[in-house]
Amino acid sequence: MKQITKLSVVTDHSGNPVSLMLNSKKLRVIKILKFWRTNRNWWQTGKFAEQKFWQVAAESAQTSIVIEISFDEELDQWRLVRKLVG
Repeated sequence: MKQITKLSVVTDHSGNPVSLMLNSKKLRVIKILKFWRTNRNWWQTGKFAEQKFWQVAAESAQTSIVIEISFDEELDQWRLVRKLVG
């Protein structure tokens, strides 16, 4: 059975993640390693919607991780893309 990941993100004034809650674990983003964006298939839906991605290093008192997260503007939703380290 696949585990459902619960993710909520707090951002700064420019929209970059500064902290997150991942499956009940509060983590502080210590470094943004990469950032990129893509456009959804606007030519199919007629709607322009951007999807933003961040690869971040985050930590709590007990753990440190590197993950990729994304924000989908059309759905107004954050998503864990993958866990790289931790």
